[in-house]
Amino acid sequence: MNSLEKSIATIQQTFGQSQDLITRSFFTNYDQQVAILFLEGLADQNKIEEIVLPWFFHEGDHQQITIKNMLNGFPLSQIKIETDMNKVIKDLTSGEVCILFENEASFFIIGIQKWAARGIDEPIMDLTIKGAREGFVETISTNISLVRRFLKDPKLRVEGMSIGRMSKTNIAILYIEGIAKETIIHEVRKRLKKIDVDMILSASQIEKWIEDNDWSPFPQIRFTERPDVTASSLADGKVGVLVDNSPFALLMPLTFMESLQNIEDYYDKWYVASAIRIVRLLAFMISLFAPAFYIAFVHFLPGLIPTDLLITVISARTQVPFPAVIELLLMELTLEIFREASIRIPKPIGPSVGIIGGIVIGQSAVSAGLVSPITLIVVAITAIASFSSPSYSMAYSFRLIRFLMIFSGVYLGLYSLMLAILFFLVSLVSLESFGTPYFTPFGPMVIRDWVDSIILAPVRWRTKRPSYTTNKNKTKSRWRPLKKE
Repeated sequence: MNSLEKSIATIQQTFGQSQDLITRSFFTNYDQQVAILFLEGLADQNKIEEIVLPWFFHEGDHQQITIKNMLNGFPLSQIKIETDMNKVIKDLTSGEVCILFENEASFFIIGIQKWAARGIDEPIMDLTIKGAREGFVETISTNISLVRRFLKDPKLRVEGMSIGRMSKTNIAILYIEGIAKETIIHEVRKRLKKIDVDMILSASQIEKWIEDNDWSPFPQIRFTERPDVTASSLADGKVGVLVDNSPFALLMPLTFMESLQNIEDYYDKWYVASAIRIVRLLAFMISLFAPAFYIAFVHFLPGLIPTDLLITVISARTQVPFPAVIELLLMELTLEIFREASIRIPKPIGPSVGIIGGIVIGQSAVSAGLVSPITLIVVAITAIASFSSPSYSMAYSFRLIRFLMIFSGVYLGLYSLMLAILFFLVSLVSLESFGTPYFTPFGPMVIRDWVDSIILAPVRWRTKRPSYTTNKNKTKSRWRPLKKE
């Protein structure tokens, strides 16, 4: 058995004689033995039959083919030489083609993958009115190209690695050299290299492994399916991570105020965007604290409620057999069930569930005297306010914390509720994301970054990158007023 046959036997033994491992062994016109190996369904068989195989017989008419003259004359660009059998196995499972030569110790690898992939479509979660309508897909090479369409800077660096003992999932770290902090880049690399698992199926799994505090309900890494958001964040000095088979990008570090911001803010007038951000902040406070304050006032401090409103609340609750906290929790739990049901059920009947839950069941509960109209209004306003959060992960955190606030409001009224709010603020201030304080620019206070926090300042004032993402090349724009001729 020669070296070529031994290599083929080793690869076939590694794959356990799997039927989708295609092995084609043949002799060229120069009587040279060559073998081609690939996995059916992953490699492009049309290119193998139309380009690879004819090239051997054309070139083999005149001379013996070697690795060297293949590198110099092969008509495809994605080619390389491997000597490590483990890397060859990984290349095969990635859809590449392996070529072996008689009396050659090296392997010639051709990158002609072809597998089913979803076309570029509009993002589902990060919707926009004035921005680009392209979203990431499940192919990492396509996602990298989408980012490069927005960032044509040659300093954009893309570092690759694979994670997962079985999945061998391709990961790409993106950053702009000279802008992103080296400490953040190094920290991202270090945390990714420490991941030791069998399978990585989504970017969400990567997020859980590399976030600072897995006990905190707040997201510490930004999730986005928009290439324009990713490009903008990289230009501000952030580090991005793309994961193969996942249509999302991870951006780090993340601050609390960023979770209340949207890329759409930068496409409107600064005063319009500022007003929208204030509305989002008010909606955030309503979704988080409105039910808890309602319970605290009704149970402990009804004397602080205006008389006319108090009479309305009491008359609405006279026929309800439950305490206010029970009916509130009952409606909140019902709402959460309908939310989960609307996600899991087929799309054609999803709107029907919303109509049934919102109109029929809500009205029936009020008519049956199980829930007062005031409680139903509080729950409905809270639910609508929670949808105003641009960050899907932060909205989930608000839903969880809202229940904790309700229980604190039941315990000792405003006293326990104020303690819960204080604990909430302390947890925000003490949290970090890749070395960046989570409550930046307010804790610690960085006045320079206030121009893009709650209020969006005019563009002439937003000339610096965030201080927590870069310590060099801080200027991103220069304001040059127009001169009248």
